[in-house]
Amino acid sequence: EKSNTPLFTTEEFLEKVGENPICYLSGKDIDINDSKSWSIDHKIPRSRGGNNTLDNAGICNPMINLSKTSMTVDEFLEVCKIVLENNGYTVIKNPD
Repeated sequence: EKSNTPLFTTEEFLEKVGENPICYLSGKDIDINDSKSWSIDHKIPRSRGGNNTLDNAGICNPMINLSKTSMTVDEFLEVCKIVLENNGYTVIKNPD
């Protein structure tokens, strides 16, 4: 069984997210000093082979993280798109 222990320190994670962190999925601001306003997401879920490394960690709004469950980012975005389109929205991806 895989360990739940992160393979990085709190300091390394805080350095990664920077002084003005945003949710990596929604782009919304996060108050790093309010521990209830954010969570750490496994970008590739552990149940799908993801690990506890810093590269696989993303700072995330807790409700969004809960909604993502064990989906990959692409799967989660597709579900969001389906829900929005079903409710009358048009979803167009901006070119990168």
